[in-house]
Amino acid sequence: MKLYPYSKLKSENLGILLFSARALAILGVIMLLAGVVIALLGLSSGGTQDLGNGMTMTSPSMVGPGLIGLVWGITSGLILLAFSGICAAIVSCENKYTSNNV
Repeated sequence: MKLYPYSKLKSENLGILLFSARALAILGVIMLLAGVVIALLGLSSGGTQDLGNGMTMTSPSMVGPGLIGLVWGITSGLILLAFSGICAAIVSCENKYTSNNV
């Protein structure tokens, strides 16, 4: 079992495009995960902390930057995944039309 994207695709002429499609798919998934992690960290930050002896510390909330990171991460991840799918479709069409499986 191969764990990289588009593992069943093969190409004789467009190997670099297939490699690029795989790399873009991996980068797209990383961007999606990074956007979610940034949002979770932004939503969990901020608030008041008790320092003891009657002292408290208030830290600023990072909800706004966390939501912006979520939007950018998901948007860029989906765009990268869509572009890698288009590249993989081109490689698949090339393999289909140049194979000698008649």
